[in-house]
Amino acid sequence: MKPISGFLASLPPEEQSGPLATLLPTLFFGEKKQALNASYELWNILCNQGQVVPAALPVYDLLVQGLPELEPDLQVEVLDIFYQFAAGAAVKGSGEPWRAALRERLQRDRAVYQRLSQSASEDAAAFAQLILEQQ
Repeated sequence: MKPISGFLASLPPEEQSGPLATLLPTLFFGEKKQALNASYELWNILCNQGQVVPAALPVYDLLVQGLPELEPDLQVEVLDIFYQFAAGAAVKGSGEPWRAALRERLQRDRAVYQRLSQSASEDAAAFAQLILEQQ
């Protein structure tokens, strides 16, 4: 996985010292309870109530690369975030280039979601299938 500092540098400048800069390392390197709390906070910041924000684009690459390294419970939480991304990126003709780029990245990683749709975790498989259906 690419060092997290490289991904943090790709965040919008206002986010480089904001909550994302704290939550992302906690998700991957924190204790399980802290990581679960971080995943919830990330969901709130990036895609609360279906409103996906532009910071989703640089965060997506970090999350998809780190997904295999996460425990199953955390994978489900990240897949929930990805499902929100997929639904938010599906808004075509919005005139927002970052949405089109996010949609392209989700499609680029289709094999990841196809593999996870066969997961032993019913929740992970369900979210992966929902992501595939959005594409």
